Amino acid sequence: MINGSLTDSTKDTFIDQIRIAAHLIVRDLQVKFFETLQYSTILENQAVSFE
Repeated sequence: MINGSLTDSTKDTFIDQIRIAAHLIVRDLQVKFFETLQYSTILENQAVSFE
């Protein structure tokens, strides 16, 4: 993910078995995590969202 903002939505496509690490930087708003983020395995044709 690159060039994201609070109003953007992104779609990324990854091919083969690779490990992806994403960093999200939010400015201007206070961010609260209600639970610890966990590693997730996302299989082909599955989707993941973070709210």
